[in-house]
Amino acid sequence: KFAAELAIVLPNKNLLIHQKIESVIALKKNVQEHQDPLLLSKTYPKGAALYASSCQTCHAANGNGIASLAPPLNQSEWVTGNKDKLIAIVMYGLAGPVKVNGHFYESPEIAGDMPGIAHSKEISDEDIAQVLSFIRASWQNEAVKITSSEVARLRKQYLHRERAFTVEELEQLK
Repeated sequence: KFAAELAIVLPNKNLLIHQKIESVIALKKNVQEHQDPLLLSKTYPKGAALYASSCQTCHAANGNGIASLAPPLNQSEWVTGNKDKLIAIVMYGLAGPVKVNGHFYESPEIAGDMPGIAHSKEISDEDIAQVLSFIRASWQNEAVKITSSEVARLRKQYLHRERAFTVEELEQLK
C-alpha cells in the first residue's frame, strides 16, 4: 500500500531514491572527512544561521560554490589562510577576479564583486566571527576559529572604508 501511495506522489522513485542515497553518502563523507555539520551548527549557531541565510545562496550548502555566482569556500586558501584577509573580505567585500585552488575566477564565470557586511547594523562582530569560524571548520576545511576581538580590530582599522578590497590590496595584509 505504501509503495502505491508513494508512486502516486513521486512517480520517479528511482530518482528520489538516488537523490536520497547521494545525500546520505555526502553527509557520511563529510562527517568522516571532517566535523559533523549538525555539531558545527551547535558550536556556531549564529554562524550556521548567517551562512544559511546570507552565504549559501552563492557559495552553496556544501561550500563548493555555485557556477556563475561564486567560487568555492571548501578547501579554499582564502578561508583556511590568513584570518585578517578573510575577515576583510567578509566585512568589506571582494572586487574583481580571484584565484581559488589554482583556478582563476572572473566574470562571467562568477557574478562579479562579493558584497561586504561591515555596514550592516544587524550583524555584530560576534556574528561575523561565528560565521567565519563555522566556514573555517566546515566541509574539508581545517583552520582555527576567529574571535570577535579579531573582527573588532579589523572593523576599527578600516572604519571608514567604503569599497570592496581587491586581491592586490589583500596581498598587502600580513
